[in-house]
Amino acid sequence: MIKTRANRILIAFTKETSTTSHLFTTRTSNTSLTFTTGRISTSKTFTKEASIAAMSLQQGQTAPATYLQRRQAVAAPRLQQCQAVAAMLL
Repeated sequence: MIKTRANRILIAFTKETSTTSHLFTTRTSNTSLTFTTGRISTSKTFTKEASIAAMSLQQGQTAPATYLQRRQAVAAPRLQQCQAVAAMLL
């Protein structure tokens, strides 16, 4: 009787551990995917804006440099969030 009860407890514990592990893996995977997607999106946007600013500067315009500075200021908090998520995943 004690052995049967111990086996039931062990089975229940094994199922609980398995479920918890699965949920943790899924959440980690989702976070990683979101982090990667955000990082690629930010990188593409910043590269595109930097090339527009560079072309405008070559034509003698100075306003795009200010625009680029504003975009960098907007991107800084996003970069910090990405770095925080990366630190948690490592």
